[in-house]
Amino acid sequence: MSAVLCSILVLGSLLYVYKETRHEINEVYDARLGQSAKTLALALMSWGDAPLDSLNQTYQQWLTLIKQSAVSDDSPTPMGHPYEQNLLFQYLVGDKVLAKSPNAPDTFIGEPDYSGYSIELVDGHKWRTFQMPLKTVSQQQSGTVLVAERSVYAMSLSTRSHSLSACPSLS
Repeated sequence: MSAVLCSILVLGSLLYVYKETRHEINEVYDARLGQSAKTLALALMSWGDAPLDSLNQTYQQWLTLIKQSAVSDDSPTPMGHPYEQNLLFQYLVGDKVLAKSPNAPDTFIGEPDYSGYSIELVDGHKWRTFQMPLKTVSQQQSGTVLVAERSVYAMSLSTRSHSLSACPSLS
């Protein structure tokens, strides 16, 4: 009887640790998306007269160099990490996407008047998004910034982290 009770307590503890770890990891992912949106918003304000086509071409060159120099999907390179293909951004002004990452669709994937987190479907894949209005100093809205991470990869990392946190170290 005590072995059954002990097993129930251990399983209950593991379930609790799993749920709490998953919650914390999801918060970190959301915080990173929010921070990315704010960083991008500041960069957009300082682009000034730089033509957006040249900025988009530069971004595409970076991703191409990452793909060419990466040994695997898990290996960082001097230009970044292959995981970046699972992140995207879009900058919407009016009803036109003015800037975007090369892997982002040409049409805006969010809702133009929305601010906050959401799950959006892009080419059959779920993406966790965060979007916020970009306002000028005079508080006039000048556009919307959206950043996203492909959900299947975030969930894969989250699940892997949960498994590791629930298992004792054998070393």
